[in-house]
Amino acid sequence: MWKWTTFAAALLLLAVALSGFYGVNAEARLWDSRTRGEHCSSKYPIEVRVRNFTYRRLASVMIDMEMWLDERATDHLADKRPRLFDAVIPPFSSRTLCFTDPIFDNSGDAPLPDDGFRMGQMLRESRHRREQLDSLRDRVTFSVQTYLEDFR
Repeated sequence: MWKWTTFAAALLLLAVALSGFYGVNAEARLWDSRTRGEHCSSKYPIEVRVRNFTYRRLASVMIDMEMWLDERATDHLADKRPRLFDAVIPPFSSRTLCFTDPIFDNSGDAPLPDDGFRMGQMLRESRHRREQLDSLRDRVTFSVQTYLEDFR
């Protein structure tokens, strides 16, 4: 009896541990100019990686993203709309796509966030855009949520 109880408890513990890894998850980071050419660029500096830890192929996923500065949970992205991550991801693999936001637009025409945050203005005024992005990287954190996964 003791062996079966131990075996059942171990199996249950393993199932709980593995359930934390199964599914679709996403993470984002600011583009790193030191690794240029790998994925993103200064024009599309938000690097989003989606991992498909399922047994099915993921055709697309909608993501909600927030960008926090200095560990404050205030969203500084100007475009609050969900984004479509439309890369096909085979089972147990990942893909990376690059996104942008009006605050990274250096044309001067993009609206700034309503909360008074001036990162967009600072980026527009900077002659050294890559250096500015590099200096922000350690201060920026992204929160990414996935939903409406389309498995095909």
